[in-house]
Amino acid sequence: GAAAPSRAHHGESRTAAAFPDYTCQMPTDCRHATLVELQRPWPNFALSTDLNDLEEVHEAAAIAASWLPRTVPDNALVVHVNMYTDGSDLQGKGVPGDENPEPGAAWSVVILADWVDDTGGCDTSLLGFFGGMVIVTPPGWCYGHEVPPHCVGASVADSGTAEASAITWAILWILQSSHRCQVTINYDCMNAGLAAAAAGGWQSGTVLIDVLRGLTHVLEQVANLGWAHITAHSGHPFNELAD
Repeated sequence: GAAAPSRAHHGESRTAAAFPDYTCQMPTDCRHATLVELQRPWPNFALSTDLNDLEEVHEAAAIAASWLPRTVPDNALVVHVNMYTDGSDLQGKGVPGDENPEPGAAWSVVILADWVDDTGGCDTSLLGFFGGMVIVTPPGWCYGHEVPPHCVGASVADSGTAEASAITWAILWILQSSHRCQVTINYDCMNAGLAAAAAGGWQSGTVLIDVLRGLTHVLEQVANLGWAHITAHSGHPFNELAD
């Protein structure tokens, strides 16, 4: 089961009620009904687009974002979606604003769209960003049992599971969207990115990675999926925005 968390690292995200409450099992249950459900649009959900919602923004991210429109024109076709993912171990800092911070980890996704309009014009739009906390499975959990709301299979909350969660939610978002084009997932954690792409000697071993790989297979059936590694804290504006 999966529904997105209500808060994001460095700021507020959508409320939990605005996210879907998936009840399908992945990757073991790949029936047609499951695939249809994964592509059902999320009701009452909108990406955040206002950088003022965030506690702090890297200078490179602020400058780059200021150049980009926030919407795609009605007469335009999206030809490429870039999704930038990041995960952070909060090291006991909790979520900004919490009265009783606890150790945990958080994830975020930034989404850009390249488009071409019917006059031949083209541009890139910052569609927005969203994120939340890593929710872990209960001790002793196994396939077939219920999971907590917002959980996608992480057994611990650390930077690695946060990045894997970010990639998982990025795929869930693109599946429910109307975009069926070239999709590139830009990650900065090599372990999580290689596991998602089943590269670099990847092996199954955790529920989160099994879920992520199952969703990757689904996305590969409806879009042209590519992967790119971005070095963390290197000044890339949209990786910095995700961070």
